[in-house]
Amino acid sequence: MKLSLRLCLFAMFLTVWNCLSAQVLVSGNYKNKPLHEVLESISSEYGLKLAYDNDLVKGFKVSGVFKQVPVQEFLEQVLNTS
Repeated sequence: MKLSLRLCLFAMFLTVWNCLSAQVLVSGNYKNKPLHEVLESISSEYGLKLAYDNDLVKGFKVSGVFKQVPVQEFLEQVLNTS
């Protein structure tokens, strides 16, 4: 299942690729927060367009403190902790 999640979310990396050149920096403090809520939060807060399958991210939780982390690094860390 973790591999499927990574493949699905790979599409998300492609979606935010243009934002990477602008070096969007993400901050947040999450403790056992559902992955879909984290993705929705950063999407609305930072104006990112993220595409993912809600069914694939159900049940995954995110914990971590992020301070001014590039969006690509943030997503990689979030996926590794889910």
